[in-house]
Amino acid sequence: MTERLIINTFNIKSKKLLEIGCGAGRFTRVLGEKNKVFPTDIKKYELNDFVQASAFNLPFKEKSFDAVFGAFVLHHLIDLNKAVREIKKVLKTRGTYYGIEPNGLMFYFYALIVRISGGSLNKDEKTIYSNQIKKIFSENGFFVDINYIVPSIPEIKNKFFSTIMIIKAKRK
Repeated sequence: MTERLIINTFNIKSKKLLEIGCGAGRFTRVLGEKNKVFPTDIKKYELNDFVQASAFNLPFKEKSFDAVFGAFVLHHLIDLNKAVREIKKVLKTRGTYYGIEPNGLMFYFYALIVRISGGSLNKDEKTIYSNQIKKIFSENGFFVDINYIVPSIPEIKNKFFSTIMIIKAKRK
């Protein structure tokens, strides 16, 4: 299962974990095996502890989560800076944002895989590069580490051949 492989890459152990852009819960179930998860999405879904919310306006108290997780969310957002400020707001000091995004260098390959598997890209999906992510998170007070994988071949961790970026951003 790709979800388990990706989640295990992070080794998340959080008392309270906010998931942004959870969708129908593809990653929520796996995250919930070791964490208390609060899934959010702009659309309504039937999941335990679900809160309908935008990544631009998270309805939670400041510093209320140990970690925030987002799977294939950032490349949909029109104002990444605003979303990162919201993530920072709800994260405790030294809390961590864990995210996965299509590797901007391989975005068109990602789009092809989506189409071959019978899906389609949303009109709001855009290419996002690791240097953009690092810059925005760093400017908002995070230490950022980005790695790369191909979920079907986890041994490949090369920036130029990997389809997925693994983002770990720790709040200062």
